[in-house]
Amino acid sequence: MEVLAIDMDEERVSITSHAVVGDSTDESVLKSLEIRNFDHVIVAIGDNIQASILTTIILKELRVKHVNVKADYHEKDKIKKLALTKSFT
Repeated sequence: MEVLAIDMDEERVSITSHAVVGDSTDESVLKSLEIRNFDHVIVAIGDNIQASILTTIILKELRVKHVNVKADYHEKDKIKKLALTKSFT
């Protein structure tokens, strides 16, 4: 299985085989990675619900087939409104 990690902090992505330092809320970054060709995307922005929501909306607009989003218990209902495949805590 191949894993691509995207983060603005280079240290966080350095543990994966494919790493990109970038802002996932920037649609042009996701388009340049051809993210719509990925079978599954996991959004795990733990400390910024706004960035999680914006990233998820962009992914859905780019027609990514399966999107899972990590959310705190209290934010889970907000994430579900985005009609995601699955949200988890």
